[in-house]
Amino acid sequence: MYRVRLRSEIVRAAVAARVVTGALAAVLLGAAGIAPASRGDDIILTDGRKISGTIVGMEKGSFRVETDFGIALVRKDKVARIEVNKPDVSKAPAPAENAPAAPPPVARPAPPPRPATIQARRPPGGKIEEHTEGITYFNDSYGFQMYKPPNWKSLPETMGSIPNAVAVLGTEDEATMIIVGSVVYDAPPSAYAAVLGSALKKLYADFEMQPEEQIDVSGRPAIRRTFSGKANDREWHGMVVNLADNQIHYGIIGLTSEENYQFKSSVLGKIVASFRFQ
Repeated sequence: MYRVRLRSEIVRAAVAARVVTGALAAVLLGAAGIAPASRGDDIILTDGRKISGTIVGMEKGSFRVETDFGIALVRKDKVARIEVNKPDVSKAPAPAENAPAAPPPVARPAPPPRPATIQARRPPGGKIEEHTEGITYFNDSYGFQMYKPPNWKSLPETMGSIPNAVAVLGTEDEATMIIVGSVVYDAPPSAYAAVLGSALKKLYADFEMQPEEQIDVSGRPAIRRTFSGKANDREWHGMVVNLADNQIHYGIIGLTSEENYQFKSSVLGKIVASFRFQ
């Protein structure tokens, strides 16, 4: 009976964590500068079928599409292209006969430069290579390492569902996790920290974020903030740390929904403090 109850708790926690990471994927999809299709845009599938709707996120490698009939999950490998509908200019009214000539165009100042966009990083060879030695996790593709608690493991399936994630470690039930994301962004760390902070605010109800702290991670200045909020009827606590190596930015997000979150938060802090570039 105890084993059945324990397994039930693990499954329940894992489902809650999947909901949160799925929502986080949708948030980071927007944070990555990937513009969702507006309503009425056409998603053309590889078999020729067409779906009209709005891409609102990602879930286990599939687009989460909001249509007039509800939410649909569309696998990325089944999408041939996305067509953005444009207004039909051919229906514009013709100018009236004998109308006065239009005034000459007024010279306008050049538009301001477009803000920097966030670009995804692709691993060499197209696949993330990683391994563990004892209690140390090594990411061979992106050249960093960090502490791995003894009962934690790499979560590649969860990593694959979160845009820009390059490493995800956590407990078996995913009630406590650390997510490492990396992007190319020609902006200071404070700018990317603001992007992730805004993204997290959209994810959680009753969201609260504490003022930022300046810390040192792997010999580089970093920004650390702690936060809390509710998602899927669970209280979540965590931290987000931002650091950069020129235009290469790293966002480290630690999450826990366990009751002893003070202890788990100290574990997350230990992982962040151990983060090193190889």
